[in-house]
Amino acid sequence: MAKNEEFKLEEAILQLENIVEDLENGDLTIDNALDEFKKGIKLYNKCYKKIEETEGEIKLILEDQKGNFNESNFMNVD
Repeated sequence: MAKNEEFKLEEAILQLENIVEDLENGDLTIDNALDEFKKGIKLYNKCYKKIEETEGEIKLILEDQKGNFNESNFMNVD
């Protein structure tokens, strides 16, 4: 992925699914399987980081018992 290219979580998840399928099929050579596994780990780490970043940005709007709305950070909600 080029540095200017935006990371697409959905595309990365599809790539991960394909890698897992290829690994589970058992048709790869040991070297190819290892390469695919490494790619999968890198994709997983990027996905995890993106999800963590996104969670930090999500705001929840909660209605209290009086009908007032309060904004709260996603990570601070119990």
